[in-house]
Amino acid sequence: SYNINFTMDLVQKDMNLFNELSKKLNTPLEISPFVLDIFKDAQKKYGSRAWSSMVVKRMEDLNKIDFRAKGFINSKRVSRYYCIY
Repeated sequence: SYNINFTMDLVQKDMNLFNELSKKLNTPLEISPFVLDIFKDAQKKYGSRAWSSMVVKRMEDLNKIDFRAKGFINSKRVSRYYCIY
């Protein structure tokens, strides 16, 4: 399921706070800025209120694969459980 009740905009808010704190503490970050760029791209594709786990769908779409197990619930069939579909 992509539904983890935490949206793209909230991930970016938290990551920006973390990045700002690291700057104040003069602590260089290696991975966080890269991850933030990935989430920004996913937000452009799926919207700011999409579940943050939709970042995985970005990888699925880029590689034309499906990470979900065979027989997994199709989000379009149960859209009331999803922020977007």
